[in-house]
Amino acid sequence: MTDNFERINKDTGEGEIVQNTLNCDFVNCLLTDGDIIWVGTEVGGLNKMSRRMLLVQNYYHIPTIPGSLSQNPVNAIYEDPSGVLWVGTVEGGLNRRAPGSNTFEHYTTDAPAHLSHNTVSCFTSDNDGRLWIGTWGGGIGWIDMKNPQNKQFHHIEIPEYGDFSWGWAGSICYDHLNNAIWVGTSTNIYVYDLKTQTLTEPFKGMNLGGIEGCTGYYIDKDNHLWLGLTEGLCRIDLSSLKAPRLIYQLWRIKLDEPESKLKERVTYITQSKDGTLWIGSNGYGFYKSSPTENGEYTFRSFTTEDGLINNSVRCISEDKEGYLWITTTNGLSRFNPNNNSFFNYTRKDGLLSNQFYWNAICRAANGDLYIGSTKGLSVVKPVIDINPKEAVPLAFTHVRVANKERLYTNGTLQLHERDKSLYIEFAALDYDASTFANYYYRLKGFDDKWIKVPANRRQAAYTNLRPGNYTFELRYVPDGKQWLEEMAELHIAVSPYFYKTIWFILSILVLLSFLIYKVLSWRLRSLKEQQEMLHIKVEERTRELEEQKKLLSTQASELYRQNQLLKQQNEKITKQKGQLIQMSKKVQELTVDKLAFFTNITHEFRTPLTLIVGPIERALKLSYNPQVIEQLHFVERNSKYLLSLVNQLMDFRKVESGKMEIVRNPGNFAKLLNELLVPFDAYASERGITIERRFRLPSCEIMYDEDAMHKVIVNLIGNALKFTPKGGQITIYATPFRQEEQEKLFICIRDTGPGLPEEEIDKVFNRFYQSQNKTHSSINGQSGTGIGLYLCKRIVQLHGGSICAKNNQSKGCSFRILLPLQYADADSLPTPTEQVKEPVDSPMTLQPATNGKLTILVVEDNKDMRDYIRSILTEYYNVLEASQGEEALTVLQSQNVDFIVSDLMMPVMDGMELSRRVKSNFAISHIPFLMLTAKTSNESRIESFRIGVDEYLLKPFDDTLLLARISNILENRKRFQQKFSYSMDVDALNIEKESSDKKFLDKAMQIVKENYKNSYYEISDFIEAMGVSKSLMNKKMQNLTGQSAGQFMRNYRLNLARELIIRNRLTHNMNISEIAYEVGFNDPKYFTRCFTKHFGTTPSSMMENGTD
Repeated sequence: MTDNFERINKDTGEGEIVQNTLNCDFVNCLLTDGDIIWVGTEVGGLNKMSRRMLLVQNYYHIPTIPGSLSQNPVNAIYEDPSGVLWVGTVEGGLNRRAPGSNTFEHYTTDAPAHLSHNTVSCFTSDNDGRLWIGTWGGGIGWIDMKNPQNKQFHHIEIPEYGDFSWGWAGSICYDHLNNAIWVGTSTNIYVYDLKTQTLTEPFKGMNLGGIEGCTGYYIDKDNHLWLGLTEGLCRIDLSSLKAPRLIYQLWRIKLDEPESKLKERVTYITQSKDGTLWIGSNGYGFYKSSPTENGEYTFRSFTTEDGLINNSVRCISEDKEGYLWITTTNGLSRFNPNNNSFFNYTRKDGLLSNQFYWNAICRAANGDLYIGSTKGLSVVKPVIDINPKEAVPLAFTHVRVANKERLYTNGTLQLHERDKSLYIEFAALDYDASTFANYYYRLKGFDDKWIKVPANRRQAAYTNLRPGNYTFELRYVPDGKQWLEEMAELHIAVSPYFYKTIWFILSILVLLSFLIYKVLSWRLRSLKEQQEMLHIKVEERTRELEEQKKLLSTQASELYRQNQLLKQQNEKITKQKGQLIQMSKKVQELTVDKLAFFTNITHEFRTPLTLIVGPIERALKLSYNPQVIEQLHFVERNSKYLLSLVNQLMDFRKVESGKMEIVRNPGNFAKLLNELLVPFDAYASERGITIERRFRLPSCEIMYDEDAMHKVIVNLIGNALKFTPKGGQITIYATPFRQEEQEKLFICIRDTGPGLPEEEIDKVFNRFYQSQNKTHSSINGQSGTGIGLYLCKRIVQLHGGSICAKNNQSKGCSFRILLPLQYADADSLPTPTEQVKEPVDSPMTLQPATNGKLTILVVEDNKDMRDYIRSILTEYYNVLEASQGEEALTVLQSQNVDFIVSDLMMPVMDGMELSRRVKSNFAISHIPFLMLTAKTSNESRIESFRIGVDEYLLKPFDDTLLLARISNILENRKRFQQKFSYSMDVDALNIEKESSDKKFLDKAMQIVKENYKNSYYEISDFIEAMGVSKSLMNKKMQNLTGQSAGQFMRNYRLNLARELIIRNRLTHNMNISEIAYEVGFNDPKYFTRCFTKHFGTTPSSMMENGTD
């Protein structure tokens, strides 16, 4: 093979100095050295001429030659079917070269071509022989390739887009399946339909991001368009372009490492003859991709680590031999797919530049490759075969020891341990070395691992080598991959210091052995003497131990006797302990039985008290006889006193069993005190007693248990009134107090009574203790129980405070309380919520219904209580009765019931089990449930609310409160149903989330949602889909939502129509009739009537005036 040149000289003839050529035209001599020719010149010295690694023909811009390229930066290349070469340049317009010619014809923005812009960035051609041209700044257009005389450029103008939004074309591709042109611009991707001559945006509204600046494109054999994006790769199914939905797949992250989250720009895409896709990227090399059996794509990357010249790939093209040619920003690579090997080329191989442009590659029909760079156009003929080098001499050019040159003889270098540094410089006598040449070296005996260095770092350095023999080995790799067989060696011998030599070490060992022998001999004599002395001492110690053994034997006998005595006593104690445990269990069982009896009997007190207090209060309201009223007041006052005793007993039981809990909530303590003192003012004024208030409390709220403190204050004020004589005075103090750097609340209740005897002051807070110093009767004319002050003390202690009693200096005594003071912060304050106010008027405000009364079922085992409740309710409701839970269930199965009032504690089936049965029965689970009980524990209340009880009423109760609670529950349900009818949101009904009623309504909403557009979907279809009978369907719907099944469907459609009207106020995309049909109405007039009736305004008014 020859280099195919006619003349090599210093000057081109145009005055331009050409690099990489002779530096003097006066040649004296020539010498061939393998593939190298050495040229001796007269004044230029020695020139080396190497065989070209690549056959290249270059074209570039020469201002003095009109037929040269119009500008050097080549941006796009295309060869048409007739062999005409089209070259696009930066700011130089379009160049045309006819077959067999070496000159170019120029097309620019001037006449006759009139290009839209002089920067031509991409080419494609259609089936009609038109060359489509993309420009960087002037949009796209075409030229008739079949008629070279007609140079007119036909610019495609889209007025609604303008040049700015789509005129910067980076890629252009003809889609033969859809007869359209795909255009990738700096801002978006467009499709130009050649038949309709319209421009569309296939990704409009998808908000993809990263699709701007598209440069790579390719249509594969399966009619898939591959696009290289700024952020990733996109594959589009061209058959879906005109379908309602474009089918595409995106790869956003680095193709072979999706878990890395790295983004990359894809620059070029092509497909080789075997169907493999090759994808170039800007910074990560290029990828080999092929689909798997399930249609997924796998990617394998090739980078500079594999031999690629640079990782910023611009173009990829396959030659006729199956090699891939890859242009980058720093040279050209040839890739062999069979063995994944590379061969790289640069300017020294004849290329104009190492920096190549996007899209600037084209394979000619004859197999040549056209590639564009910043310096012009290069025609590469990929036919060169490289013969590998077989042998290259290696030499050690410099050896320095401690920065001084050192000579070595016969391949051996002599060093001493004092020589701290060794520097070896080497070289391969290869005068045609590749830029990828490498060296490998190692120092055997020091490190057996080969160290790789590039050709420009031909040295190795070592420090502090230990004494011994080493071998420095050197290999040369001319192509950067496979080293040559020839290896250079340098033997290195490092001599140690004299004290590290063998003879010196042996003499030291002999001396040490002699010294050790002398020391051991002396030590043996000393040990023998010590052994004799130790034998004498052992004999003396043995005699002493025998004497001590006899003494210990005597003591052991005595200890055994005492141990037997202790064992007998221990058995007696164990027997007594067992007896005590049995007695303790019996006492504990008796205590539990006592407390259980105590609890049950106090619970039973509440039912008769309800039947006493309730009728008396009603009789007081109905009676006008003063004498009867006076007698009724006596009964009312004593029955309430009896109730207070029952409550005290309950509190006492809680304290004794440890079940009383303090729940602190924010509240106004001054307000509580004032409210508690109001009932006592009337009684005090009758006896001429003055109650003085001295409060200095903060205006903000504090944390305390209001119910517990209510009991403490009432007990202490009642106790003060009991012992204060007529005309006396009671003073209540309340103020903050700081003690030991802690805020506390000081409360003092002071009276002017006889005081307490000193011996009783420490006893007044004991259980069942009653003072013998009473001078006046209690408020209710009854004697005390002896547990009031005991409860006060325990409640104060549960608050973390203390209480004490002290006699005043003059007269009377004072009860003083200290409580920890904790202010309520903003987070602890209760959140304002919508509260439903109970009626405070008399029951007469509930007017009896003249027809359509609701039916209430009263479940109570006590007949008198049942009769009493019926007497309260019968004026306003129809009343059914049952004596226990099972009987109530029978009534519920045979009668229509609207409300249930049940006692908690009943035989056979109690109220808790009845509530659970009602809420689990789908046919009656919607009925409201009011629980009556004498139990005051929070556990009973929480359990009732958990199973679905709507309200909880404590015995004894007022008839007005009972009617108010029932009315409140029913009114709340109506209010929730009214809110639901306007929002059609099931949550507005305030139904328990996990209940069967909530699931029933959710199912109904889902069925209506799926079928509301079907105007022929009737009530019968709705009921059938729900899977219940018509009667049960209407009953459940009416009770849960206040609507029939038909109203439910109609209101759902009307609410959807309202949303559509509000949405179409501005756009007016739909009129009233279209909205009516959209939500399932057949007749717009009927729709208007229903809408006006439901919302109080016509649909047109809502749309025009914005009335919501």
